[in-house]
Amino acid sequence: MDIISSFLGTNPQSTLFNIECATGKSIAMYTCYPNENEVILMPGTMFEVMSNPLHHPGGLHVIHLKEIT
Repeated sequence: MDIISSFLGTNPQSTLFNIECATGKSIAMYTCYPNENEVILMPGTMFEVMSNPLHHPGGLHVIHLKEIT
């Protein structure tokens, strides 16, 4: 969560995408941050919005997406 917080910064209006994906490929071997478990998705990957956005105090919006396979 600390990594996410650093990307969100102090902007009062931030959006966090919580993405469930099945076809993402690990980029751990190609990044300077292999412990972050980042994946890359193919262009054109489609997602379904799983629920209404969650609006947290302070302006954080969380959107839950799931890859359509």
